[in-house]
Amino acid sequence: MSRRVLQSVRTFSPLTIILIISFIISVPILIYSSEPDVNVGLLNSYQATDTHRDSVFNKETGCNDIEQYLQQEGYIRQNATILMLTRNHEIDDVISSLDSIESHFNQWFQYPYTFLNDVPFEDEFEEKIREHTDAKIEFGVLESEEWEFPEPNEEKGQDMSKNNATSTFIDDVIRLQGDRGILYGNMKSYHQMCRFYSGKFYHNKLVKQYDWYWRLEPDIDFFCDLTYDPFYEMMKHKKRYGFTIMIPELYWTIPNLFRVTMGYIQEKNITLGTLWNIFTTDYHVVNNDVNDTRDDLYHEVDSDTVYLDKYINEAFYAKKVVKDRLLIDQFVREGYGINENEPDYHGPDNIIGLKKLIKRAQEPPPIVVDKFNNLEYNLCHFWSNFEIAHMSIYNDPTYDQYFEYLEKQEGFWKERWGDAPVHSLGLSLLLDVEDVHYFRDIGYRHDTLQHCPKNHKKFLETPYQSKKHIRKHVKYDDPYEYGTGCRCKCPRGKRGETEDHHSFCINKWFDITHRDSTGRDAVFNLTKLNIEMAQEIDKERFLKL
Repeated sequence: MSRRVLQSVRTFSPLTIILIISFIISVPILIYSSEPDVNVGLLNSYQATDTHRDSVFNKETGCNDIEQYLQQEGYIRQNATILMLTRNHEIDDVISSLDSIESHFNQWFQYPYTFLNDVPFEDEFEEKIREHTDAKIEFGVLESEEWEFPEPNEEKGQDMSKNNATSTFIDDVIRLQGDRGILYGNMKSYHQMCRFYSGKFYHNKLVKQYDWYWRLEPDIDFFCDLTYDPFYEMMKHKKRYGFTIMIPELYWTIPNLFRVTMGYIQEKNITLGTLWNIFTTDYHVVNNDVNDTRDDLYHEVDSDTVYLDKYINEAFYAKKVVKDRLLIDQFVREGYGINENEPDYHGPDNIIGLKKLIKRAQEPPPIVVDKFNNLEYNLCHFWSNFEIAHMSIYNDPTYDQYFEYLEKQEGFWKERWGDAPVHSLGLSLLLDVEDVHYFRDIGYRHDTLQHCPKNHKKFLETPYQSKKHIRKHVKYDDPYEYGTGCRCKCPRGKRGETEDHHSFCINKWFDITHRDSTGRDAVFNLTKLNIEMAQEIDKERFLKL
C-alpha cells in the first residue's frame, strides 16, 4: 500500500506537492473548547470560548436596546475617555476612525475624546473633528519630556550644547536600525510614540483626570455595534484591562527586553501575577519535591534541580536525561559492577553508565539563548493599538517603576521596544488572568490585521437605532450558534481572521483560561520519574539475562 502511495506522489507536479504541504501546515491548532464534544474540528472563530475566568459581557442577547440599557438599575456612567495620539496631516484617517466608533458605539454613550499631538493642532483639524461628533473633545500638546528622549547615558555630564549632539547621537542609532531592516526601526517618531504609550501617557495632564481610557488610532475600522458600556461592564465584572487582538512581536525589535524585565523582577523581588504565564515559556520540566517553589523565580534550588534544568528544556528529553543519570550514578557508585564476592552484582552491564558519562562529558548541555532562570518570552502580546484599561494599573508602583527601569536601559531608541510587549510584560507583573478581558465581540481592524466575530444568534431581535448614522440596505452576517457579535458585517478578503490565521498567541489565552489552574506546573515529578526509569533499567537488564 505504501509503495502505491509513493508511486502516486511521484506523479504529482512540484506545485501540487507544495500546495498539499501548505494545506497540512496551515491547519489551525484546536483550542480547548468549553464544549469539546460539539466543537471538535472547528476553527477557533467558530468555537465557544467562554469560561468562568472570562466571557463576553453581552452573551444572552448579543445586542441591547440602548434606552433600556442606559436606564437599567445600577448603571453608572464611568469617568472615561477615548484617547488618540495623532498629527495634523492624518486628519482624513482620524475622521475615518471617528466615524467608525461613532456609528458603532459612541453616538449612544457620548464618552469624551482626548486628542494629543507633539505640536499644536491646526484650527482646521479641530473644526473638522467637531463636525463628526457631539461628544466633548479636548486637544492637547505633549510636554517636551513626554515626547523627547532623555539624555543618553553615554553623554551625561558632558557639554552637548554644540550642534545638538545628543539628538544626533540618538538619530544615528535609530537610522542604523533601518539599515538592519527592523520594521519602523528608522522612524524616530515611531520610537517616540512607543515610549509615550509605554510610560508617559497616563501622566499626561489631560489623560490623568480620567479613571479609564479606550485607545483609538487613525485609520481603523469597527465591524460590529457595541450596545453596552465597556467601561461599566469592566468595572462590574472586576476587569482592569481589555484587548481584542493578540499576536507575536518581531524578535529583532526587542532582543533585550525580556532580559531587562527579568533583571527588574529580581531587583524588586516581585511576586508575579498569573498573567505572566501566558507570555512565557517555562523550561522547568521536572519538579523536584525538595524546595521547588515555582512562584518565586529566584529561590535557591538544590543540586538535582540545577542539573535537571541544565539538561532538560523540552518534556520529551526528560525521561532520557533522568534514565541516563541513573545509569551514570550507578556506574560511579559500583564501577563496572564486576565483583564475584557480591551475590547481587550487575556484571558488565554498568559499562552503559560509563558510555553515558563519556557522552555527557563530550556534549555541551542544550542552550536556549534567551532563557533566563528557565523562562523565555514567547513574544506574544496584546496588540495595544486597541485597549481599554483602568489607569490604576499603570499608576501602580510596580508598573510605573518598571517603565522607569526600562527608560534607564534606553531600549526605546537603542532597540525598538514597542508599547504592546511593554504593556503585556509590565501588566503581567501585577495582574492575574482573571483581571483581563478578551473583547471577542468587538470587530476591529488596524493596518493588515483584523478580528471580526460571528454574529450572535439573537442579534436580529434588536434593530439598529440612530438618528445621525443612517444605514441603508446593509446585509449583516448570518447568526451563528456560538456567535458573540452585534450586527457584524465582516470584510472578506486576504486579511483573514486573527483567531484562525494568527492563532498561536490567542491559543495561549484560550488554553490558560480553560485550565483548572493558571499556575506554573512542571510536566514530571522527579521522584516518580526516578522510580519509573529505575524500573525500566531493571526490566532491560532482566531481558538480557
